[in-house]
Amino acid sequence: MTKPALRTPRISGDLAERQIFIVECKRPSKDTPAEWESAKDQLLHYCEGNVNGTTRVFGATAIGTKVKFWRFDYPRLTPLSAGDETYDLLDPRGSNQAEQCLNYIRNNGWNWVQSGTMLP
Repeated sequence: MTKPALRTPRISGDLAERQIFIVECKRPSKDTPAEWESAKDQLLHYCEGNVNGTTRVFGATAIGTKVKFWRFDYPRLTPLSAGDETYDLLDPRGSNQAEQCLNYIRNNGWNWVQSGTMLP
């Protein structure tokens, strides 16, 4: 029995591959304001250079059990939530809020990324 051929999205006319979510993680000992800023800067760098050249992508920075969610719309990286919050996954409220952010990204990510433009 032969396996069916898999389509490669980069060369197929009816499929498309897009990065939707990029995460920058650091160890718990890096939980300082300077390291959060460093993680944000690294995430911005990754978003600007994402492999498929789209102008939109979602992201997260995580240090230990804490996470912050972002929206990149070239050239700006802005917090996903209006309150610019960091969620602690060990806290039930924080864990619930983080799950809501991930659900939002899952439900809206493809359409939002697709509605951006391609970089030259």
